[in-house]
Amino acid sequence: MAMVADEERRLISKCTKEALVATQARGIKLGGNRGVIISVQAREVSRRARREASEARATDLAPVIAELQAAGLESLGALARGLTERGIPTARGGARWTPVQVSCALALVRR
Repeated sequence: MAMVADEERRLISKCTKEALVATQARGIKLGGNRGVIISVQAREVSRRARREASEARATDLAPVIAELQAAGLESLGALARGLTERGIPTARGGARWTPVQVSCALALVRR
């Protein structure tokens, strides 16, 4: 079995290398920095857009968090469990909230 697996590894490696050579021959640059330099202005626009999206998300969550707090859930861990149990996705689409994520959302709402 080990010899078969080793031969399979060699064949996969060979096919991968051939595919990379063919791709390079078509003029496509592979991996790494492709020479794009992001301007300071573009970075600022991106930062501002991300900040606005975060604040909007926190504002949307504020009533749910307030409802959980009114029900007696005060700790960040309890709030995280409450959001998770309600099936509310995290900012990145995750299914499980952490106390740190709740803390960040609260900090944005309080601004």
